[in-house]
Amino acid sequence: MIKKNYIYILRNLLKNEIKKIMGAVGATFILLLIVGIWRIFDTETFIFIQILICCFVILIIGYCMSFFEFKNDWLQGNELLYIALAFILITSTLVNIDRSRSVFVLKWVSEIGQTGTTIKEIQKWKQLSVADMDAISQRIREQEQMRLLLTINGKVYLTNLGKIAVFLFRELSDLENLNGYKNA
Repeated sequence: MIKKNYIYILRNLLKNEIKKIMGAVGATFILLLIVGIWRIFDTETFIFIQILICCFVILIIGYCMSFFEFKNDWLQGNELLYIALAFILITSTLVNIDRSRSVFVLKWVSEIGQTGTTIKEIQKWKQLSVADMDAISQRIREQEQMRLLLTINGKVYLTNLGKIAVFLFRELSDLENLNGYKNA
């Protein structure tokens, strides 16, 4: 009898947590869509500010829905949780794609070719200084640890996981009009 109660409690807890995760995923997609629409018309405003403003707007709409008692079983007082998680996911993703040298290094290795590249070729192609090259070498090592890049005989290659990452970065960059990534 006691065992059945624990199973029932755990099942309900798991069900509620899955609902929260799905609500956060839904809020993330809504936020991504709204920011994407805004960026069609305005790429000059810093993306972090756009994300922040959109989060506040969605949060206010969620509170209004709760206040006016629209049927919203998925909200259930979790508006702030959903928006906070969406903010974290979207900000860390889009700002990194648009500004991160680590992401840029993946893009550069992808663009130079399938036959691999060297750090010197990246330096020449992107006209980077010697000081920049220390930072790029560090980024390559980090991406190797994440299994996105592989160095063989001094040549840097994208792994299959790296190719997927570059594809996702490119698609999100196009969808959200991220000029930093496009111009890198």
